[in-house]
Amino acid sequence: MRTLSIKIPNVSESLEQKLEAMILGGAFWPDMPIASERRLADEFDVSRTSLRNALASLLERGLLRQVGKRYHTTNIMADLLAPSLVKVAQNFPTQLFDYWIFLFDEAVGLAVRKAQDSDREMIENAVTNLRQSLLGSHAADMFSRFEALNRTVFDGCYNFFLSQTHQALMSVMQPYFVRSFEKLAEDPKAAERLSQAIGLVMKMEFEPDPIHTALATGFEQSKAKPTNDSVNFGGVNAAQLVDVVLRNPLFLEAVYELRLITERYAALEAAKHVEGSEIKQLVAHLDYMTAIADSSPSQYSKLDTDLHQLIAECTHNPVFAVINAALSPVFSRTTNQWLKKHMEMRSDQSTIHLQHTQIVEAVVARDPEKAQVTMDEHLAYVLRNLRHLRQQDQLQEIAIARRLLR
Repeated sequence: MRTLSIKIPNVSESLEQKLEAMILGGAFWPDMPIASERRLADEFDVSRTSLRNALASLLERGLLRQVGKRYHTTNIMADLLAPSLVKVAQNFPTQLFDYWIFLFDEAVGLAVRKAQDSDREMIENAVTNLRQSLLGSHAADMFSRFEALNRTVFDGCYNFFLSQTHQALMSVMQPYFVRSFEKLAEDPKAAERLSQAIGLVMKMEFEPDPIHTALATGFEQSKAKPTNDSVNFGGVNAAQLVDVVLRNPLFLEAVYELRLITERYAALEAAKHVEGSEIKQLVAHLDYMTAIADSSPSQYSKLDTDLHQLIAECTHNPVFAVINAALSPVFSRTTNQWLKKHMEMRSDQSTIHLQHTQIVEAVVARDPEKAQVTMDEHLAYVLRNLRHLRQQDQLQEIAIARRLLR
């Protein structure tokens, strides 16, 4: 007999769910405390006892940390990524900068679709403030306003995983960005060109080339290198993050946004830099996937994750290896869950496998344009089906309730 899985939460549990959604929706930045207990209790119209129970549960689950008497969201992505990103920044700073340019470009595109009027207003104000600072000669002020603009753009994405990944990048890139702005402070014409390029962000547009030209100098010339001591990170438990993600389909979609954005760029770069030995490895891996495409969803899921790892290695950009290694527990389990549901709905993996085949063929042919087009089609398909599966889950629960309670 089928029973309802719907659980009626008490006040503390309901508040915990609301705060969890706010945390994973990117409402709070980890280096800033969330509102005081009094303000939270007033805003949510709950007792201090219910609030403290909810906060204690989030603290235990690793989504919050306590600093003195105030609560901060745990810097989960920085905890997972920062140690390895420090090494990348020390040895390959220009590759790190290239990845940041791409991620910021993608963030502007996401913000076009997701940003609310209040977000757009904040982005406009941040652009204005940064452009004003570029007229001066204080590099520290320029960087501070540049960082503020970054935050407002990533706020407009409404994706905790994207905003915190970006914060992890910025934490290790700061010495290089500061050096870039020191160079700009010495070159008014270059600062003016950057100002014009930044002005496009006010219109929710982005031109990578002029911004890359203006800010790359610090990464190419700076001797300042980040250290582990300059980055605040700790031993976060990735399993806790996976459990949170798998419990809520909305967060599953957010993880896929980060993953697929990274994989889009990886396919493009892999098609430019893939080597002969890597081509053989990709083809052999794809052949193995073909053999079990419709017979073993769980095994195919692992091979799916491994395929994208191989493509990332073909870029010869260590940033991809860092992100894939740090998030592999999240990627693997979320992929397995998604493919299992997809298999139940579609009866086979033929569409997904065809897309994987086309992506590999484009990389092997060293065709960046085709690699990007085929990856875009794959991303659109996955996200569209994620939303459909989420809707089907909700409808199924309602159907069960209708049968049991009428």
